[in-house]
Order: sequence, then structure tokens, then C-alpha cells
Amino acid sequence: MQPIPTQAKERRIEVIGDSISCGYGNICSNASPDFNTWEQDALKTYGAMVADYFNAECMLTAVSGTGAFHDYGMNTHNLIPELYVYTDKMCEEHYGKTAEKWDFARFVPDVILMRLGNNDVRYCECADLEESERTPEKKAERYAMFEIKYREFLELIREKNPEAKILVFWDEDAKQGKEIASAIRYLQEVKKDGRLFGLTIRPKQVEQESVGANGHWSVCTHRRTANQLIEQVKELTGWN
Repeated sequence: MQPIPTQAKERRIEVIGDSISCGYGNICSNASPDFNTWEQDALKTYGAMVADYFNAECMLTAVSGTGAFHDYGMNTHNLIPELYVYTDKMCEEHYGKTAEKWDFARFVPDVILMRLGNNDVRYCECADLEESERTPEKKAERYAMFEIKYREFLELIREKNPEAKILVFWDEDAKQGKEIASAIRYLQEVKKDGRLFGLTIRPKQVEQESVGANGHWSVCTHRRTANQLIEQVKELTGWN
């Protein structure tokens, strides 16, 4: 008997992010730094939960430690804005292959959820410099450049997904939150992007939610965040 292909779903959600969006350590039983791959489950992340609620297809573009301007190690190679236009650039490079450009017609999202920028903070806070060099002026310069890079990435996302509702969210106490909000506001007001939205969420975990590996979100924190995003997506799309 021939297997029957799974029928495609009408709704489509894309998720863009870093380790949190990947589900890094979300099924770990404690905050141990000794992370194992079996402690990560992308199907138990906020993105998968939102997609499941709306019975939507879900595509995830996320890499642990990445950023929009610099990654956690303060490097600039293979950041999400660079990877976004490829099918799987990191894997293909690893095996010595030529990276294949992604055909954006293959997956046209109705909604894009993005949580990106936390890993940029180390560079913006001048962690690569001596203490005496970490001046307010230097930090301000780096945060300003982060905002530009973030805005450029949002413009790229919009170019590739002209009809999608884009919802960018960040912790309300995030150090880079002001710059993300400013980038969104610029595109809303100057570029007249009426399908781009920003949302702040309650930061970090609460005690009863436990914690994932290396202080990452537990499944409970993903669920709480998903519930908040679901209400926002309902408002933006009229879905139920």
C-alpha cells in the first residue's frame, strides 16, 4: 500500500531567531551548562506551539548564538541575515559544497515571528574591549550600528515576503530593545510598512517554570510566550 502524502495546510508561519527559537536546552531538567543535543526539542518551542494552535505549517530559520550584527562570540560570519537567503548554508559549507540560494516561492508565510538580537548585546556592550575602553560613547556607537543592521534585515525580510505580517518581539528589559523598537518605528513611519509590528514580552523565566540548559527557556516558558503570541496573531490576522 502506497503511503499517502501529508496534505499541505492553508496557513503558514515562519520563525526567525537564535537558540531560544531553536529550543536549545528546553527539555533539560536543570540549568546545567553541560548541554546535550537530546535536551533540545524544536517541536516544543514557542514557534511550533503557535503554529500548532492555528493548524499552520511552520518553517524555522534559527541558529544558536547568532545575531543580526554580531554573534555571541562577537563574530560576523554566518549571521542570520546572511543565512536567510540560503537553503542551508552552514551545513553545505561544512561539507565543502556550494551554498544553494533559497527559493522564497517554496514557502510563502502568512505570519513571520522573529526574536533576534540578544546575542548582539555582548559586542554592543564592548565585551571585546578592556574595561577602560568600554565608554558610554563607544557603546552608543555600537548600539546605533546594531539598529541599522537590524533595520536592514527587516527590510530584507519584507523584500522576500511582501505580504506577510511580521511580528518582532523581545523581552521588555532587553538591553537592545530600544534599538529594535526604533528600527520597527522607522520602517512603519518612513517606509510606510503597515504589516510590521513590535511586541514586548515578560522577561526571563518565573520560578515555577523551571529553567532550561545554560539558563535558556524551559518548555513552560515557551508555552507562556506562545500564549501571548497567539493572542497577538489572532489580532493581526483574524485567525481563530
